Amino acid sequence: MRSADNKGSLAAVFVFVSLMVGAGFASGRELLAFFGRFGMVAGVLGFLISCIILVTVGRAVLVISRRAGVLDYAGFMSIIFAKSKVLRAAVIVLVNIFIFIMMSVMFAGFGETLSTASGLTYSAGVVVISGLCFIVFLFDIKGIVRVSAVLAPVLIIGGLVLGLYLTISSNANITENDAPLTSLASTARMGAVYASYNLLTGVAVLASLGKTLKNPDINKQTRRIALFSGGMIFVLGLVFLVPIINNIHTLGNAPLPLYVLVSNGHIALFYVYMAVFMAAIITTAVSSGFAVIEWLKSVTERKIPHTIINLIVTVGGLAFAHVGFATLIDRVYPFFGYLGLFIIAAILWHWLFKIYVK
Repeated sequence: MRSADNKGSLAAVFVFVSLMVGAGFASGRELLAFFGRFGMVAGVLGFLISCIILVTVGRAVLVISRRAGVLDYAGFMSIIFAKSKVLRAAVIVLVNIFIFIMMSVMFAGFGETLSTASGLTYSAGVVVISGLCFIVFLFDIKGIVRVSAVLAPVLIIGGLVLGLYLTISSNANITENDAPLTSLASTARMGAVYASYNLLTGVAVLASLGKTLKNPDINKQTRRIALFSGGMIFVLGLVFLVPIINNIHTLGNAPLPLYVLVSNGHIALFYVYMAVFMAAIITTAVSSGFAVIEWLKSVTERKIPHTIINLIVTVGGLAFAHVGFATLIDRVYPFFGYLGLFIIAAILWHWLFKIYVK
């Protein structure tokens, strides 16, 4: 990427990757639940489909927001659902409910990992992450930026190192654990649902990024962003998914599949896993929580102090996290994923028929 577009393009790439690689992804739980049971060929194909949908819709959001001069998510939704205020309001509420659940899932993942690795109780781990987020939220957007700047490189580089090691050591066979070809339709559907619920959060963040893209040729810039982002996400997912599928019978319904795979390995590998997983949890938790706090501040017309809303969100996330990490991913995520398909369709329709064809 040339220096003229560097800042905006690089920021968008990192946002794409960070939105996808949360606790469910970095633990391997999402990949196991959505794609693992379909076998190597169908599972990888399903994940590839999800990546294509993710970057296509993400690119559409960036183009629409940039051309329309959108500053935030509310402004973006005003364009997509311009003819119905009721529908627009319902969608915004739905998305923010999901973002809150996303934050709670990060809390649950942190508690699960800390409990497994250290012997502390699950509740103690959830309290630790919620307290950390409460402190970060006190610094508003500056806190989010600083946390992301420190942890994003750990997430990407550490994830590649960990995934490549597990892939190479798993001696993957592309047909040994494969499912019948009839599963291709099912894995394609799950790929769409997987991308859909990730985009519920992604659209809320990406809508604010359009204004940071300075290249006059917005189509060219967003195409490049999509290729870089999609490539990174797919490679990270592939090196995690292959060893998961190759060890599917050993893993069973493990809440933290990658933890199981590294637990008997070298201690250094375990520390890499912990660094990647914790980075994924913290970056996603603070981003999700901040988005919900900003929405509540807007709804209440900023009449309630920031600290009070911060406390309500973090304590609420702490309580909801006790539903359990695996339960939230397996049951709540797919539900919101199907609802998110409607939003994806609306965005793509606007992009294709009101912008792209012109």
